[in-house]
Amino acid sequence: MSAGHDSPLGSTHLTFDVSGKTSPSTRIVVNPALTVSPSGDPGILQRGGKATYPGVKVGNNGSSNVPLQTISAVLPQAGLRFSGPQGPDHQLTVMANGDIRVYMGTLSADESTLTFTDVDLAVGTTETVMWVCVSATEEALTGPTHVAFTVGNQSSLSATLTVT
Repeated sequence: MSAGHDSPLGSTHLTFDVSGKTSPSTRIVVNPALTVSPSGDPGILQRGGKATYPGVKVGNNGSSNVPLQTISAVLPQAGLRFSGPQGPDHQLTVMANGDIRVYMGTLSADESTLTFTDVDLAVGTTETVMWVCVSATEEALTGPTHVAFTVGNQSSLSATLTVT
């Protein structure tokens, strides 16, 4: 038995009807098809300095057919931006099974969120790793921070970034 990707998570059961007599099945637990967790080592972001590439890893809980996903990356505070040494960088890099794919995102009006649609995670039996490019302006608050990623209906923070 399998549940669709939009099925509610949690416990449920089936009801069988045999000649007008109903009987519930044993408990069935619906788990998410994907797991999302921090990827990489903690990083340092120098105010006004070089960019870094925070990300997450996505695992497959046994689903045989993972549909295209919508992914978002959210900056937690003012002073961080989606940019690299050459200027704005609104892309998501996805690495799976040794292949690298790049997806262009849409930046929100307040420039805090990048959204990527129709992302093929190519999640098989190995983990998929994805990342975005982030830098800190001279005005960024110092201290620990994270980029928040959402993959479908699963979320995770990136590894810790320390703004100095």
